[in-house]
Amino acid sequence: MTLRHALVLVPAAACVLLASACSSDPGPASTAPAGSAASIGPSGPTVSGTDADAVQLVDQTGDGTTVTVAGVGAAEAGWIAVVDPSGAVVGSAAVPAGESRDVVVTLDPPLTATQGITAQLHRDVGDAAFDASTDPYVTGGDGGLVGADARYTVG
Repeated sequence: MTLRHALVLVPAAACVLLASACSSDPGPASTAPAGSAASIGPSGPTVSGTDADAVQLVDQTGDGTTVTVAGVGAAEAGWIAVVDPSGAVVGSAAVPAGESRDVVVTLDPPLTATQGITAQLHRDVGDAAFDASTDPYVTGGDGGLVGADARYTVG
């Protein structure tokens, strides 16, 4: 490949990647085992997880006031946080060490439109209140967040 070809191909590839990143479709529901990355990145502290850490979130419909996280595996007690596409935490719920099913997270503010959501696992620093700036995100072996994405339909 010549330098001229490379100069044409690199910007073209960048445009394709940028266009796909701007899509409004959050994609299918996912189950993310430990080590899988959720779409919203951390802006706070992180802690390495174990194979026991996992989050399962499925597409759902509701009135926008709650999200049900289908499954959470937590090596240590912590929090499941729900974030909207902007990365803002819209709700959280405490989870004990071990496996939890159908964890209901109350949303404040409620969702008012159909959108993608992400559920992320955090460790508790022991103060009995969730704070994304102090309760560390749990990461898997690849450094990605232990979390899952889904589509929430208000209706």
